[in-house]
Order: sequence, then structure tokens, then C-alpha cells
Amino acid sequence: MLPSPPPRPQPWVAKAVFAMAFSLAFLALSLLGAAWTFPHRYAPVSSDFDTGFMGTLAAGSATPLAIVMGNATDETFRGTAITVQELAFFSERSDGVDVRIFAAIVRPRTVVGRIPGLVVVHGYGGTHASMMDISRELAAAGRVAIAIDAPDSGGSTPYPRRTPDNLVNVTPDPRSGFLYHVAYAASRAASVLETLGYVDPNRLGVLGASQGGLTSMYLAAKDPRVRAVLPIIPGGNLEEAYWAPSLAHLLLPRGATIADPRLVGFRRHFDPLGYAPSITAPVLYMAGTVDEFFPIWGVMEAYTAIPARKWLSLVPNQGHAGYDGWVPTMKAFLAWAFDGGPALLDPAVLGVSSDLLGVHVTSSCGEGPPPRSHGGRRRCPPRGLRGGRPSHRCGPAR
Repeated sequence: MLPSPPPRPQPWVAKAVFAMAFSLAFLALSLLGAAWTFPHRYAPVSSDFDTGFMGTLAAGSATPLAIVMGNATDETFRGTAITVQELAFFSERSDGVDVRIFAAIVRPRTVVGRIPGLVVVHGYGGTHASMMDISRELAAAGRVAIAIDAPDSGGSTPYPRRTPDNLVNVTPDPRSGFLYHVAYAASRAASVLETLGYVDPNRLGVLGASQGGLTSMYLAAKDPRVRAVLPIIPGGNLEEAYWAPSLAHLLLPRGATIADPRLVGFRRHFDPLGYAPSITAPVLYMAGTVDEFFPIWGVMEAYTAIPARKWLSLVPNQGHAGYDGWVPTMKAFLAWAFDGGPALLDPAVLGVSSDLLGVHVTSSCGEGPPPRSHGGRRRCPPRGLRGGRPSHRCGPAR
């Protein structure tokens, strides 16, 4: 007699097991997300900074720029005729290597008199191409932008090498660190702007994203020619990024620990928090609340340390990426800083609360009418956030 087959499981049992597994996975992901929704402090605020090695970067340098012009292209952007001029210039001699920087100047095709100029710096691992859209926006608004390729990026000299070891290398001299060479190249780009007859040398600014955001703060603190600063997702308090479960760890040498002397030295010499107190030019500081590389505590500590006239554009649920809404804010900021236009609003935060759905912020609209967004709708900065989506809730100005 053949044995009877084993009983087949009831369909509802399999469904129940699947539902339980799905629920546990959802709970785990929710708890992981809560760590970013409800950020907590991981490290104390550092104060043992040493930034004197930067000097004034390339300001006042008599070393020839040896500019070589390349292709020029006429374009139309947002109805405005602009010109994109490629070029290369000499930055510095490092370890016996002549470092030349490739760049693109973007300007209005027709310039009357002298107009403001801005150095534009890309993020780590990128090129000037990633910053060309914002450079075109600046040109269409009557500015001159010079977007550079950092050393070992794009068309620039592949030296010093952009490696994790070189990033944190500050021995025997902090000027051997990779970010010093990026900052020096950006400062030399400001010198290029000074040579252009259509640029007003008394109205120079710097704008950068990520690595470029850090660079913009270095220049703002050290290069006396900078009159307006626009750091985008620049971070701050690197000790916080070291301790937090941030993606900044991907940029560090393999096996490096928090106590690694290389990381300690890098933080002391290149943390934006160490440069913020020396910034005197007006600042538009742009960041997101859930930056994967730079936790919000560090971002706010660097911003708070800036003594100059400043504005913060903090976008809820925004990570380490650009945000289109910053473009009109940047234009308005530059119109105030360079042209004597109206200042940006100073909204007051009326209340902050949080739950599993997100962080909810209610603010006033400050004084005067709120600015317009890209779509022409009126909005209140910073916007209220409800359930992960912005809500236009504004309390009375106070």
C-alpha cells in the first residue's frame, strides 16, 4: 500500500506568512527612515581648526595665467542671447607638474559696461558640464560665469590625483590636500574674471555644489575679492559626518577609522565649519534636510557660525542633489548683492513638529510679498511640510 501524500498547506497559510514577512520588512525600513526623519546628534561641535595655511589663495598672485582661448559658441537661453567661450589657464605648479584648468565662460552675448562675475565649481567626481545649466541661468540674468573643471577632472590636468588618500592627505603640509588645489584653481578663476574687460572686479562671487559648496566657503573666508557666496549642499562639522551613517564614508580611504590621524587632520584643515566664522560677504546657503553625505546638524552648525548677512534655503526631504527652486532665489539674492535690488525675505519659523509622516514646519512669510516660483505661483519660504509634501501654510508675520 502506497503511503499517503503529505497534506498540502492551506493557501491562507502562505498568504499569512508573506503578509507577516512584508510587515516586518516595512517596519524595518520605517525605522531606518526614521533615523533620517528624526536626525540626532552623533558628534560634538569641533573647534580646533587651523585654516591659516590657505592665506589669501591666489588673490594678488603675479604668476601669469597663460590663458588660451578655445571654441566659442553662440546660444539662446530663456530667450536671451548668450555666448559660451571655452578656455584653459595656468593654476599652479605642484610637485613639478604644471596644473592647467579647463573652463567655460558663459556670458550675455552683448555686454554694456561692466557686469558681475561668478566662479562656478562642480562636485567631487564631476566636471564643469554639470554646472553649465546654472551658468547659463546666470548669463541670462546678466552675469558672467566661469565654470571650471577641478584638477584631475574633465579637461584639466590630471594632477593632483583625485583619490581618497589625496582627499584627506594633509601631511606634511595641508596644501598637499586635494581640496586645497581645487580652492586654488577656483581662486585663479576669479583672477581670470578680473582680466575680462566686461567684468566688474568689484562684483565677484562664487557658487558651487557639494565639493564646490565647500570650495565656495573656503574662497569666501580667504579670498578678499569675493563679494557674494552661494554654497549649495556644502555640509559642515565633518566630525558629525564621520560619526553618522552617512555616504561621506564612501569618499574616505578604505579602512580609515574616526581616530585615523589623516581624518583628524583633514577635519581640522578643511571643515567648512572652521571657515564659516571668517566669512564677511553675504551668503545664500542652500541645503536639504536629508542630505545623505552631510547630516542636518552639521549643515546648521556651519550656517549658524557665519557672521555675515545670510539667508538659508532649507528644502524639506531634499537629499544631496540640486533643487530647481533654488534658481529664482539665487537670482533674487544676486540682484540684491550686486545690483541694489530688494533683499530676500526673512521668514520666521513659527512651529516645528514631527511624526512618522515627516517633519512639519510652519513659518511666516516675512515682510513683503513672497517671491514667485518657476510656475508663477506665489509661495512662502520656507514652506510648510505635511506628510512629506510641501504645504503653503503661512502664519502671520511677527
